[in-house]
Amino acid sequence: MKKVLILGHGTRSFLSVIRSLGRKGIIIHAGNPVPEDIALHSKYIEKYFPLPRFSEPGQWKSEVISIVGKEKYDLVIPTDDAPIILLQQIRPEIEKYSRVYLLDTEAYTITNDKLQTYSFCQSLGIRVPQFSILSEHDDPEKVLKEGNFPLIVKPVSSFSPDRLERKNLVRIARDKAAFLAMLKELFLHNSTLIIQEYFEGAGIGVEIIASRGEILAAFQHIRVHEKRIWGVRNIGGASTYRKSQPVDPFLMSPARKIIQSLDYTGVAMLEFRKNFDKNESVLIEINGRFWGSLPLAVAAGADFPYYLYQLLVENKKTFPQAYTRDLFCRSLTEDLYWMYDECISFTSLRARLRFIGKTMMEFFNIILLRERNDTLVLDDPKPGIMEIGTLILQPVSVLQRKMRFRLQASPWYRTIRSRNFKQAVLHAKNILFVCRGNICRSPFAEQYSRTIFPKDVHLVSCGFIHQDGRKSPPEALSAARKFGVDLSDHQADHITDDMVKNSDLIIIFDEENFRMLLQRYPRYKNRIWFLSEICPDIPLHIEDPFKKDSDTYEKVYSVIAYCIDRMK
Repeated sequence: MKKVLILGHGTRSFLSVIRSLGRKGIIIHAGNPVPEDIALHSKYIEKYFPLPRFSEPGQWKSEVISIVGKEKYDLVIPTDDAPIILLQQIRPEIEKYSRVYLLDTEAYTITNDKLQTYSFCQSLGIRVPQFSILSEHDDPEKVLKEGNFPLIVKPVSSFSPDRLERKNLVRIARDKAAFLAMLKELFLHNSTLIIQEYFEGAGIGVEIIASRGEILAAFQHIRVHEKRIWGVRNIGGASTYRKSQPVDPFLMSPARKIIQSLDYTGVAMLEFRKNFDKNESVLIEINGRFWGSLPLAVAAGADFPYYLYQLLVENKKTFPQAYTRDLFCRSLTEDLYWMYDECISFTSLRARLRFIGKTMMEFFNIILLRERNDTLVLDDPKPGIMEIGTLILQPVSVLQRKMRFRLQASPWYRTIRSRNFKQAVLHAKNILFVCRGNICRSPFAEQYSRTIFPKDVHLVSCGFIHQDGRKSPPEALSAARKFGVDLSDHQADHITDDMVKNSDLIIIFDEENFRMLLQRYPRYKNRIWFLSEICPDIPLHIEDPFKKDSDTYEKVYSVIAYCIDRMK
């Protein structure tokens, strides 16, 4: 019996690959760092490996090598960027035990780097959007022209090897002020950005499987609903609702040229935008991996995951060319969010009602049996049922959060929590301070606590953002000195499972910290305390002073010091 390891997460490409191969009787093992992922409830998964998080790349790679060495798979398939990046780094070790689906060096480099993608396409005479390259040392005015907004601001790659848990998102600047603010933030993690023109048109995906530059099968979809990017409509975000259509020969031509020039082997989705009024199109990017709209292709009969398995394991190169056209597929949760965003964007009641009516008409595609769902399918219903359950329960969660806010604001509750917190501190030997980036609040709290707690109490601080080695800002250094704390040697560290498991107390500062901890480590909820709970007389949330002035840092550090002093 054939056996495959699938690495990834989410309900789109990851779940689609699992289902595609599982339906063919292939034994499916899944590796995933997110145990609450509803895709893991698929009936086709025979064994699940809870992998370390991508923020712990060394542990992740070691665990995967160990698993592959023991199980001896026929094929290992990564479905997302993070596992692909990590597998590229350990490819020789993995290939000692199993075939792994990864692109060759040239194809991977060009498809993973948007700047190289554009340069490569231009060398082939393929039209891409007009773009400029802006480095952190350049004058932003060089890319600005009169009336050229909105501008699309893109990092060179969606993921960086040192920040695999945080995607580098595309941004949209509608005016100069927004553009300059974006640059300041993005240059914190990117030395180079792509500033791209907005090309008006519909998003179209040409999906292929190829062997040594020869396209063996192709499929095309058009986006019916597109997510907004930073509140801007019709810009080109991911599709929430899409339709299969015949392959456009005018788009297939550049796709074939790219695949042949790269001597490409594997699957890909080439994303275009086409202006039907002008009959013009541009290539936006090349996804050199499985793509988010994959459920539509599989439902329409273009079974790319199984084609890939047959190509790599069975050396088969002849695949069906026909597929169902005019078939729709919907990502339920994301499409409902899309509907909400679009609906509230209309200022007049008449326009809003017209939009609601038009959108409701689309649901007749279900009755006409020409619509499918990304997650809910008849042969594997549990992930889809769980998604619907989450949607239904979400209002309950919002209500619970509001009730918790009210409870936390009541004086009697704060008094009880303060007393319990002080008791917990007395018995704590390992205290973990957690904030967002571990450069402002948590490092100050850690260092200031060293002046309060006995030396046998182990004090650690960390953040949720994977930005190891980052220094505290100058304003933090200056403010901290006034409290006798030196942060000049501090370097940011990110949260790990071991840090949480080994802690007696986890001390946080605001609601965002609480939600992120609760989502990632729900079993350790009873160890989590807001720092301000030690002092019933102050507000519960201690604001993040990042990017604010020195006075704000001093006020925040004064509150933190006040709370820690009461822990004695």
